[in-house]
Amino acid sequence: MIGIVAGLLGSRLGRRAALALLGAATVALILWRVFAAGRAGVAAQQTQETLTHVLDIVRRDQALRSLSPAARREWLRRYAEGRERR
Repeated sequence: MIGIVAGLLGSRLGRRAALALLGAATVALILWRVFAAGRAGVAAQQTQETLTHVLDIVRRDQALRSLSPAARREWLRRYAEGRERR
């Protein structure tokens, strides 16, 4: 690329123009990588939060399953009352 631009614009000017274009492309690539890493980080955090939520649901279900039917009814009644207050 540097050689092509140098041949088109003249030796000294071409090299400077090519280096400027190469530098701009490098900066743009670095900025794009930082931007993409930020988006990937947000997506990873959302995935982690979803997995944590699912694990909490599974743990709660396992705890409910281990209760007696009477204790399970009482727990579900209190849970439903709490949801109605919201």
